Amino acid sequence: MGFRLASLVLTLLALSCGDNHHATRGELVVSPRFGLFTDEGGATATFTVALTAPPSGEVVVTIASQNVGEGSVFPRALIFDADNFAEAQTVTITGADDDVTDGPQPYQVRIGTDLLGSYEVAVTNGDNDVDGISVAPVAGLVTSEAGAHATFTVRLTSKPAEDVIVPVTSSDPSEGTADQSALTFTSATWSQPQTVTVSGVDDLLDDDDVAYTIALGAATSLDTDYNGFDADDVQLVNTDDDDMLGIVVTPTSGLSVSETGTQATFTVVLQTAPAGNVTIGVASSDTSEATVSTASLMFTVGNWSTPQTVTVTGVNDLLDDGDIAWTIVLAPATSSDPTYDGVNPSDVIGVTTDNDGPGVTITPASGLSVSETGTQATFTVALQTQPTATVTIPVMSNDTSEATVSPASLVFTTANWSTAQTVTVTGVDDAIDDGNQPFSIVLGAATSTDGSYAGLNPTDVTGTTIDNDATNVTVTPTAGLTTTESGGTATFTARLTSQPTASVTIPVSSSDAGEG
Repeated sequence: MGFRLASLVLTLLALSCGDNHHATRGELVVSPRFGLFTDEGGATATFTVALTAPPSGEVVVTIASQNVGEGSVFPRALIFDADNFAEAQTVTITGADDDVTDGPQPYQVRIGTDLLGSYEVAVTNGDNDVDGISVAPVAGLVTSEAGAHATFTVRLTSKPAEDVIVPVTSSDPSEGTADQSALTFTSATWSQPQTVTVSGVDDLLDDDDVAYTIALGAATSLDTDYNGFDADDVQLVNTDDDDMLGIVVTPTSGLSVSETGTQATFTVVLQTAPAGNVTIGVASSDTSEATVSTASLMFTVGNWSTPQTVTVTGVNDLLDDGDIAWTIVLAPATSSDPTYDGVNPSDVIGVTTDNDGPGVTITPASGLSVSETGTQATFTVALQTQPTATVTIPVMSNDTSEATVSPASLVFTTANWSTAQTVTVTGVDDAIDDGNQPFSIVLGAATSTDGSYAGLNPTDVTGTTIDNDATNVTVTPTAGLTTTESGGTATFTARLTSQPTASVTIPVSSSDAGEG
């Protein structure tokens, strides 16, 4: 009887014998119809369907979930005929997951046939979502006064209806600080872990390792399920570094000066009062890049807690050597106090930025003037920075019919690189009335094993050769010639004053052929 109460019995209508798509009179049995459960973790439930009498044709039973957001069915249809009508066919219902904390949700599976309409099987889908804020890890994190970091992540465990803001604070900012003051989660980003980085804070106290907390305060949100939710706090320990250092140097890195002479400073101080004077030597590892303002520091029982400042000054050079790192070396302390005697402070590292670049200085680079009479002009060439190897620059005229150059090359060494070398340009004569002619003195690409200068192509020098030719015919003499009627002769000469570009023919005739 219980089985039948849990079953659906439907009477099939009698059909005409000619319709092979419908069953003869009989019953459709579904078991069970109530009390089925699935869950958002993918748990399944099943029910069976069968006929009690053979149909006269195929009977198609459709199966459909009326809320696919809570559960899905397989298969979507069952087919019965005269051969399999009594065999119970199984339908599987699978729970569907969502991100919302909505509790157990009822839904129905609809069963339908062409003749008998539809009916439902009742199912409940269990919820696997819990409103909450997940923090990992919540303990065991370690930072240090030397600057070591620690991280933890925070995310929501279910999708909120509104933004959720979680405040982040340190219980002791003198020991550790978080890189964020609040975390905001939206309905789109709620499941994405957000990382909080905690940095240890240095002090000058020998205070051993100190425990502290990064507190995640009560959340604020228009979603009432999350508003006021207080996540777990994170427990940390900041390890002390002062028991290992009797001398504190601040900072120990990151100093920067330049070749223009800029300065940077650091300070040195003792952590405890010494029993006697404490002297610390100070020296630069590379005085060609940086110098220090003092060669030593002395701390007494009266000034031990007052930080003393050391000034570092950048040193200029003429090398294109890039930025150069250096170290300010603090020597082990000397003192009659055995607590401090031999204590080696941290050295300070920094860099001197370069202000030099490879180049060639030409003076002047234009406006040279020579003439066809052989006058000369000069210009000078020098390197802008000291090379690491010999630099050779070829020198040539682009038109030796107008100007020549001396020397044919310039050689600069690591010793003479800054001494300007003179190049002499001499005008060249021709016989052509060609006007003033421009020329260029070509400075070719430099050759050197110094990579900064190898291939460097200086600017060419421009100038003009002044022409000394004019177009004319010279006749000598032009008067005073005497001939005689007895056949005496006289001569004169004719020539051009400049070279023509083609043959020149000058007609010659007598004004009185009866005389000469």
